[in-house]
Amino acid sequence: MKRSFFVILILFPHFIFSQSEDLYSNSKIGVNYITTSEEGGLENFWEAQSGFGVFFQTPFYAGDILLGFNHIPFEGLKEKYPNFKSNYIYLGWIGKVKLPLNSELGAGFKFGSFMMSFESDTLSSFSKTESEFAVGPFIQFSINIFKWLILDLSGEYTLVMTNRELKLINLSAGLSYSFSTPAWLRKIIE
Repeated sequence: MKRSFFVILILFPHFIFSQSEDLYSNSKIGVNYITTSEEGGLENFWEAQSGFGVFFQTPFYAGDILLGFNHIPFEGLKEKYPNFKSNYIYLGWIGKVKLPLNSELGAGFKFGSFMMSFESDTLSSFSKTESEFAVGPFIQFSINIFKWLILDLSGEYTLVMTNRELKLINLSAGLSYSFSTPAWLRKIIE
């Protein structure tokens, strides 16, 4: 994971120290379809199902900031492993470079709360939910289909700080809507 952050810093150094001229000027909201693969032992007990994500993104001093939510259900491979639903609420940053054909390539990181809700009648109400800190790098490729409609493709690595660390690799594809940030929303963000 340290190498990933190092690569991000090398590929996008001018975003770290430059101020965006269009601070909060435009925003985008998006919806993604997510597929997940697990590493580090989780795959021996649960299988990730397809999920979805929603996010809000706007220009910031260096790159863009993101606020988002991912929902991914997990199915137990045996009856003794209860199914659970994961909800990841995150804050993130992305540095971007413009590419030909109205496209962009970006890299950044996300961090937030990874919440798990287990579906089991045998667990106490206290044991049915768990919330852990999560962090990880991601990359995103975006191409404008229309001025206001964007196709987003991304990959992310999420490390969930449970007792036995969960390592998730998410691939997602989705659409986002770009718009000029209204004055009332700019006041909230600022």
